[in-house]
Amino acid sequence: MIDQEGQVVDHLRLVHIMKNSNSMKPGEADLKRRDMESLSNFIDKRRPHVLAICGESLDAFYLKRDIEVILRQLAESNGTTITPVEIVDNEAAKVYMHSKQAIVSYNVMKHHSFISDTLGRF
Repeated sequence: MIDQEGQVVDHLRLVHIMKNSNSMKPGEADLKRRDMESLSNFIDKRRPHVLAICGESLDAFYLKRDIEVILRQLAESNGTTITPVEIVDNEAAKVYMHSKQAIVSYNVMKHHSFISDTLGRF
């Protein structure tokens, strides 16, 4: 979660969110379901204005579809409007990530945290 100043105020680690919810592998669908529930609770608690997904592959489209289902359910249960979900190009974030200014600012962050933070700023 990034505030209007571009600062990270909260985050959520979803390790299994990219798994297939119709998977035949034992437990894989359940892991995906748990991650989606965690995301739903996070969205319900934080009420973001928009959700951005890094769009490097077709997986981003599938993730957007899954998240939109959650958002429709939340909107129906809470009587609120549906939060928009956008697929965002991450090229500007990658350019910033490799700049000298970013290396000084973010030298302790892990790679994925770093990309998501810079993506949120741009």
